[in-house]
Amino acid sequence: MNIIFTPSRLLKRRKELGLSQQAVADLAGITGTTYCLLENGRNVPLVTTFARVAHALSKPPAYFFTEQTPVKAA
Repeated sequence: MNIIFTPSRLLKRRKELGLSQQAVADLAGITGTTYCLLENGRNVPLVTTFARVAHALSKPPAYFFTEQTPVKAA
């Protein structure tokens, strides 16, 4: 099984909380650009950065990852 980062969950949670991207970035202590790149799936976060983002969104880091079973070739 592979564990993959699921950026769509960042957007979902941010919208649930009624926060802007910049508000989450400020709470996490990162730039708005960095957060935008994470939410759009164009950047893979460092563990320390992601821990701060997860905390800002009041969710455990595991919430933002999913398990994916590799497809075996026939």
